[in-house]
Amino acid sequence: MLRRLFYRIFPVPLFLRMPAVGIDISDEVIRFAAVKEKHTGLEIDKFGEYKLPKGVVVKGKIQNIKVLQEYLMLIKKEHGFCFANIALPEEKAYVVRLQIPQMNKKEIRGNIELQFEEHVPMLVSEAVFDYSIIKENSKKIDIHLSVVPRSMSEVYLEAISGAGIMSLGFEIEPEAIARAVVPRNDKGTFMVIDFERAKTGISIVSENVTQFTTSLHIGDGELIKTAIKKTEESSVLQKQKTQNELIKEQVFLSLIPTLERLRDEINKNYIYWQSHDDQYGKPRQKIEKLILCGEGAVIPGIAEYLSAGIQATVQLADVIVNVRSSDMYIPEMEYAESFKYTTAIGLALAHKNT
Repeated sequence: MLRRLFYRIFPVPLFLRMPAVGIDISDEVIRFAAVKEKHTGLEIDKFGEYKLPKGVVVKGKIQNIKVLQEYLMLIKKEHGFCFANIALPEEKAYVVRLQIPQMNKKEIRGNIELQFEEHVPMLVSEAVFDYSIIKENSKKIDIHLSVVPRSMSEVYLEAISGAGIMSLGFEIEPEAIARAVVPRNDKGTFMVIDFERAKTGISIVSENVTQFTTSLHIGDGELIKTAIKKTEESSVLQKQKTQNELIKEQVFLSLIPTLERLRDEINKNYIYWQSHDDQYGKPRQKIEKLILCGEGAVIPGIAEYLSAGIQATVQLADVIVNVRSSDMYIPEMEYAESFKYTTAIGLALAHKNT
């Protein structure tokens, strides 16, 4: 499959291309990560997070572009980043798989535009889209299409460029996550669960392509935030093991109602995918396992709880699987900390895995 960024507003010549940072902007925080090449292989370079004031970004929509630009300028100043790959929220995005007749590659975009509104509930004039070829034969081409509203992409572009950062490209969040957690060249089918404090993203990746995505706003964000904080505190406690275990148990019990609803939604999407053919009447590849990431993945017992009642293994993500094998390389970021940088790492890898 061709690995391309969601779309390119500023195409930069290869000889001018410098190492890019991946920037993940959420409702509460900006996270960034950079990957550099050394003679021994790829390594995580710089990474970090900056808390945003409440209301700057709400459910992925930028409400105060001036304040957001100030934080982005601060990141640029303190870490020296000039080029970036940026995540766009999936709440307003669409991923579509479609087939077109075999044709000259130069004609593909025009053909997609002609049938665009049959597949996406949006006018083509109001959308920004990019595509990649999944596979093809002598008669047809399988296309992966990623779409966001033009109005949303323009606001994100204004925020980034206004901070003096050149965007190499934008990509919807689930596609960046998939690049980080699904082993490169693995053509299997996986459900990826991005468990955050404000939302949970569910996506299905098959043949190295994100073919389905949805967002769930389940539970009390403050409750999840508190659970994450207590988990982090308990992991560094230098007290008796019994107290540490008691804190972990209390944290988990407080989340049971949220996790029950989340598990039901995961199971609903899992069963639908497994039991329904695709839009062309062909059986879908079966989901092999569920991969759990996001800052909520750090809470002990979540993977085991979510796997109960679902006929599939739930495992914690290896966020650096496509950076370098953890058998050969240990990054400076802690393992528990790595989950929240999943999107940023996936963005930073965008030019590394082509």
